[in-house]
Amino acid sequence: MKAKAMLPVFVVTVVLWHTHGAANADIVVTSWVLGVSVRDSATSQMQSRVINQVQNPLDATHTAMLGISYATGTYDFAWTAAGGGFNIASSNGAAGNPVHLFSSSSGLVVMTTTSAYRLDVDALYAFHLLGGDREAMLSLLIGDGTTGQTLFNGTWISAPVTGDPAIGTFTIQRSFDLEPGHTYGVNYWMRVDSYSGSPSVLATGDGYVNFTLTPIPEPASVALFAFALPALLRRR
Repeated sequence: MKAKAMLPVFVVTVVLWHTHGAANADIVVTSWVLGVSVRDSATSQMQSRVINQVQNPLDATHTAMLGISYATGTYDFAWTAAGGGFNIASSNGAAGNPVHLFSSSSGLVVMTTTSAYRLDVDALYAFHLLGGDREAMLSLLIGDGTTGQTLFNGTWISAPVTGDPAIGTFTIQRSFDLEPGHTYGVNYWMRVDSYSGSPSVLATGDGYVNFTLTPIPEPASVALFAFALPALLRRR
């Protein structure tokens, strides 16, 4: 398996960060683009589906199909001042192709926090690439749009023709502290590609990208709790 630098998936990120979205106290989701697509380079055919209207909560599923190839995305989003959960599930299948066929689930979620939050990311992508030249990929990019800092940038690729495993799993588990008043973007990409193989045999990938926001107590609140704790213990 290979880890490579993240390729830009949505080059319109900076523009999107200035649009209006849905607010809930200390978390403002300014925009998102949640998409699935299947493209056959041999025939120049493509099917895609996109969700780009911000709503809270979001409970949605969409699927793009081309022959037996498919890409499905399922979304379970909800947030309040007490935190938020953004759960993205993906299922991809790419039939063998003499040129190139891919099945992709990708997206960008942009948010601004007016208080400090902890961002926890948990991602997994399991792939099965038997029968020909196939590839699987999981990519994640997290950036601070206010400072221009990249918090995380990684791409994992498995290509059996170069000696990588045909069956396996990519995983990511990371945590980040988000600064008050900053705008952040979470960009993900789950994908399988077929460059050869039988058109009746699918390369498959199934997984998820989940990220949660948890408030970080202010220093004054922590100090107050530390001051009050001995008194509480004495009363017991």
